[in-house]
Amino acid sequence: MMKWAIGMDVGGSKIAGALVNSEGGTCNLETVPTPKDSARSVEAVLAMGQRLLGHASAAACPVLGLGVAVPGAVDPDKGIVLGAPNLGWKSLPLKEKLEALLGVRAELELDVRAAALGAMLTDLARDVRDFIYVTIGTGIGAGIVINGELYRGAHFCSGEIGHCVLVEDGPRCRCGQRGCFEALAAGSAISRRAGRLVAQSTVDSIMAAGSNGSGEIDPREVFKAASAGDPLACEVVHATAKYLGRGLSVLTNVLNPQKIILGGGIVKGGGEYLLGLVRHYLACSTLHDLPKRTEIVLSPDLDGLPVIGAANLILRGDETARRRRPVACETGL
Repeated sequence: MMKWAIGMDVGGSKIAGALVNSEGGTCNLETVPTPKDSARSVEAVLAMGQRLLGHASAAACPVLGLGVAVPGAVDPDKGIVLGAPNLGWKSLPLKEKLEALLGVRAELELDVRAAALGAMLTDLARDVRDFIYVTIGTGIGAGIVINGELYRGAHFCSGEIGHCVLVEDGPRCRCGQRGCFEALAAGSAISRRAGRLVAQSTVDSIMAAGSNGSGEIDPREVFKAASAGDPLACEVVHATAKYLGRGLSVLTNVLNPQKIILGGGIVKGGGEYLLGLVRHYLACSTLHDLPKRTEIVLSPDLDGLPVIGAANLILRGDETARRRRPVACETGL
């Protein structure tokens, strides 16, 4: 019998939601801009939940509950958003608010871990027991699945790979450290690297047209220029791929996953060209033949996986979401 749940993904710029079935199918997908005011953004989440419940009722499709993916630190046991800076949420009892208004069970999860749960309902990882979903965009994070179960860590802080230091005394990261994975390979790192190279080089580059006025260059312009054979852009992409390979090698050496799924805006921009380079540099940084046995793929759906995964919190009857933990991480990174 087909089961249904509501999945929602709350981002800094938009809120997406849909009815999701136990085979990963979606219907009534909708998106709305995220209000800038923190209280209004909560109201927008509640309103979307009401609309989706209405769609389910009209279709005589009872839902088991509602899952929400959030871009910030969460305590899934208590259903509290500990900190989501882009939304202005802090110590928000969102689960309680949703259940009180909508009258259905609600669960919360960090967005990148929700994406991993979404992959489990699709062909990306439906039959894979050990895999990692890595998102590379403004930041870098990971959702880790071990033996078919989402791994959250003792304090719900698993997957903060963006803040592993790869280069001593490297560029400053937003977390305050230097040389973090994120500071070397995320979107802003690519923008700065490209802008600096163009400014210092005597060679003309078509990347220059993508400058945002602050000396940085949009990563999309970098990848576009690299695909056209621009030598400076290719240098930037190779440097980025080197750090991505080095960062992913940490996951590969420690966890030995069957599969690594790469998602996020940077992956979308770099495509197969970037993926090929990442595979090469990963092989240079891992033990033995692990890269040959670890499949690395691009996520074809950058937007829908957190929605599907949020619903999967409900559809799987995920007991790990309600196990009590002694302390919760409050970095909000």
